[in-house]
Amino acid sequence: FDRGFAHLYCSHEGVAGRFDVASVQLRAASHAGLSIRKGGAVGRRGLPCAVDRGCWSFTLVVYESLPWGAEVISALRIEDLYCQHQQQAVLSGVSLTVADNEILCLLGASGGGKTTLLRAIAGLMPVSQGTVWLRGRQVEGAGMSVPAEQRETGFIFQDYALFPHLTVAQNLAFALRPLRLSGEQQRQRIQEMLSLVALTSLAQRYPHELSGGQQQRVAIARALVCRPQLLLLDEPFSNIDAQVRWSLIREIRA
Repeated sequence: FDRGFAHLYCSHEGVAGRFDVASVQLRAASHAGLSIRKGGAVGRRGLPCAVDRGCWSFTLVVYESLPWGAEVISALRIEDLYCQHQQQAVLSGVSLTVADNEILCLLGASGGGKTTLLRAIAGLMPVSQGTVWLRGRQVEGAGMSVPAEQRETGFIFQDYALFPHLTVAQNLAFALRPLRLSGEQQRQRIQEMLSLVALTSLAQRYPHELSGGQQQRVAIARALVCRPQLLLLDEPFSNIDAQVRWSLIREIRA
């Protein structure tokens, strides 16, 4: 692990957390008397190590081997983020990092700011303080804010947010406008996404002619059609039947 980038997952009496650690810290922990045990492969990359000492339990996941001193580019990095709504603080000092190919789940009570955080990342919510970085590119902070359509993020809204005056295919085509694709490229991408969400036969329907589950699948296809660098999901599968839901989950994770 001398040249590896790692996340350290640890729990203490049932309370879990995650920390970014340098390999030198891992070596220091080893010298301090912690026993390190290697395991099998994790996902597409990485090698986990279990570290046990007393009531503490650690799991180290090494994501990739990098040259010593090389910068690690995270898919998302947020530092000290503050957001307000109607002069009321909604987010206060939020900081987090999401590695490439990592899935992060936000849990909390209704009104706790989960959707606000997603909207701030996507550029749909004003930020009063803090910075947001997407794949090493700063998109928020220091007096600047990159427009939502230039952030290369996909957002699946809880309430679908479909354009009522556009057909299913036109809703997907609207998401492709910033990419300036040819007509044939647009048609191919739209066809691929509609096939993924099993709505090929409904391409010319309007949102009001669809069921709630079908509208949600259109929202998912619209978020995926532009092949975003970061995908933000706000309870995207709540109105979809189980068979289609698990198929979509597998495709999105892939």
